[in-house]
Amino acid sequence: MFRFLRNQFSPEQQRPDDLSDFFDFRQTTRSGFPSGASATAVDNVLSIMAVGTETGEIFIFGGSKAQWKTTVPNKSTVAYIYFAHGTGTFMVLCKDQTFHRYKMTGSKIDHHQIPPETRLKKITSCEMYQKKDMSDARLLIGTMTGNVFSIKMDTCELSEFILYEDTIVPSLPADGNGSSIDGISVNQKEPRRVLLVVDHKIVLLYDVNIHEVLRVYHQMSNVMDVSWCSDGTNFMLAHADGGYSKWNSQEGQSQMSMTPEILFGPFPCTPIKKILNRSTKTGDTLIFCGGLPRLSYGDRYTLTLKRGNRVSVFDFSSPLIDFALISESNDYRKDEYFLSGYVLILCEQEFLMIDLSDKNWREVPLLALHSLHFSQITTSTLCAQVEEHVWKEINKASEVEFSAGNRFSGRKWPLHAGNEETRHLTVSAGEDSRQLLVTGHENGMIRLWAAGELTMKLLLSIKTAKEFAGYREDEQTIMNVQTERLPRDSLYDSEDSGDDNPTAEWPPFYKLGEYDPFCDDHRLSIQKIAFDASSGQIVVGGRGGQVIVYQLADTAKMTIPRGVVDPPLVDLEKLPAHVQRNQPMRVRSEELSYGVGYQPFTVGDSHESNYLQLKPATSITAVSVLSSRGLVAAASEFGFLVVDIRTKSVLVNCSLCSGQDLLEAGALDDALSRFKSMKKSIRQSFRRKKKTPKATTSNGTTITGAGAVEGGPSTSGLNGGASSNETSSRTAHSTPIRALNGIDEHEEDEEVVRPVERKIEARSERVTPEQPAWLIRVLTFSKASMLSNTIPSDCLWVGSNGGRILCYVIAPREKPEDSCRLIRDIRLEHGAPIVNILVQADPFAKV
Repeated sequence: MFRFLRNQFSPEQQRPDDLSDFFDFRQTTRSGFPSGASATAVDNVLSIMAVGTETGEIFIFGGSKAQWKTTVPNKSTVAYIYFAHGTGTFMVLCKDQTFHRYKMTGSKIDHHQIPPETRLKKITSCEMYQKKDMSDARLLIGTMTGNVFSIKMDTCELSEFILYEDTIVPSLPADGNGSSIDGISVNQKEPRRVLLVVDHKIVLLYDVNIHEVLRVYHQMSNVMDVSWCSDGTNFMLAHADGGYSKWNSQEGQSQMSMTPEILFGPFPCTPIKKILNRSTKTGDTLIFCGGLPRLSYGDRYTLTLKRGNRVSVFDFSSPLIDFALISESNDYRKDEYFLSGYVLILCEQEFLMIDLSDKNWREVPLLALHSLHFSQITTSTLCAQVEEHVWKEINKASEVEFSAGNRFSGRKWPLHAGNEETRHLTVSAGEDSRQLLVTGHENGMIRLWAAGELTMKLLLSIKTAKEFAGYREDEQTIMNVQTERLPRDSLYDSEDSGDDNPTAEWPPFYKLGEYDPFCDDHRLSIQKIAFDASSGQIVVGGRGGQVIVYQLADTAKMTIPRGVVDPPLVDLEKLPAHVQRNQPMRVRSEELSYGVGYQPFTVGDSHESNYLQLKPATSITAVSVLSSRGLVAAASEFGFLVVDIRTKSVLVNCSLCSGQDLLEAGALDDALSRFKSMKKSIRQSFRRKKKTPKATTSNGTTITGAGAVEGGPSTSGLNGGASSNETSSRTAHSTPIRALNGIDEHEEDEEVVRPVERKIEARSERVTPEQPAWLIRVLTFSKASMLSNTIPSDCLWVGSNGGRILCYVIAPREKPEDSCRLIRDIRLEHGAPIVNILVQADPFAKV
């Protein structure tokens, strides 16, 4: 069948749809974390940061309104980025061993590719060399042959910088075999002093001015990285055995190897791939990645910070690509320039920043590179014109959430390039700048973003999981991890504590970052979101049939959820078994505190928050809110509800699903009842293959594959066959055990062997189990003149998947069930799905 279809529909005969045939569009801004990040670098003088990707894209970030982008030719993967500080020039090394020089001039970025050079056999290391006044910038390139070349950043001229045979060989031992330059480090305070790592075994201190090797440091274990300390006198070595060592460059002519310190030994540890030792406002801090016990924590992605006796191991959910440091000052003439204030951490799936001046090493709120996909985005909505008073309340709550607290430090985004030049620039001006993007995620999280500027800013986060049972235990676990580090009462949190605390965890892990692609309960997934621009209310519909209303509040409050009790949309007994098994999530039974910002909807001073639970507990397909009347509309596959959330009274309970359609219901719940799924079919096929075959003899005796005889006399052979008494005894003992477990042997065989059959029924061409016609896709509250030609009234418009439109007029009545009345039932002849309904009161107004 597949071969026939493939021959009938060849790719040559099909022309893909071109979007330009239908509408024209262009990209204005790009926000979020870039896909396939591969490298990062920082220019501390200009206060900018660059991030390269596997597709050759390079993003440069400055202040909140400054961002540049360029691309490497042929879309080569960016391996490393090196800034010539203060010049606006940087060099890019790609994985194909090609160099690309970029120079930033205002809003433009000029590109120049370095021609291939035969002298560069294989590049093993690179480092930017600059004099103390930031002049004479050149990139030092170490090769497998031992020679060090340089590329001038202004002229892109390649020249020999250090010759291996002339300067390095005389300083090496006679039995030395290797010649590759595996590491280069330039002293920031004295650029003429350069450290070279030869063949991972020997470290040379080289003077650039006199072209001479000053000292030689022999190592027993392989050296993975070398870096100068902030004082300009000492330097650090990272080793392949998970240890590190600190050396003084002014002691003696040369030093023999010392034993590296393995912080997380004595068991074999992973190599330390990068190490930095920098001075901060709170003391010298050692930063390195790797070095954990290989057997227990070899699969962790970590970054270790050590200051005195205090150690913290930050654990990430995605692989760590690189990290860099930002200075306290961007003026290289001041001493604060050599003090590091922040650590930039680039992982495969997220970007993080740690405040080194904070005693608890807390995070810094990001202005760019937000990981939008920290949990899969399941739905989103954009409000282009938010009321001014609502916008102010949201921003006020945002300041409280990101202020100095348990997670964030009091410092702000340190990069500020371009802020003064682009202070007047935004994507749009006036009311249009108050653009709000609301995203719903798979783990039940809701996030609000300011989308009216060049860089999308995170405003607030709402956790819908807090409304259900089990969240308090998760929250308590997170708090315990934080309190091990924050109160300073642990062994490794105290600067002067000793080793007399055997109960402290070692290594002291601390989970950092939000990226988590997994979800504990799929019912938490957010399916639909409705935002009211006039009041700020948010209505959220989940996969488990829950509908929660959130409102803005300027004071903290304790709440406990209380659901709206209402009959099911359809008769639950007539639904398929797999739909009846869908149970709603249990709500929490204890009060929980909510801070300033969004809180579950409550009436007055009551501590009971109102929420809806649709039955059956299937995915929500549409939600809408009318805050002026306190009405909430929610729909699922089986129908829709209109509820007064203030009084918990149900105005409409309607289902478009007939009794015959109930047999085909539940298609949106990943369970196809009309057609067998491919997974189920394959599983049953393998079960039939595994089943022991049976053969029937001429006398009617059935012989199974194990040699047992059914329906004939039992025999006992020379191989120790069991007699009939023993067989009956075993059967008598085995049957009750299977009965206690609720397993019937005959029923099990029938379930495996018997094919799944169903009655063949006629069906409409437009109706399929994946897209049933009775499915509600649109719910919209609007004002329209339905009862009078002059006076508009509140209306609810309902659109189904089968081309049916219902219109309800809302008017106050004595009985709640009479206040919402159906006045229009429109059925489109073509039966196409209704994807949106826009009510235009003035026929001559622009849409």
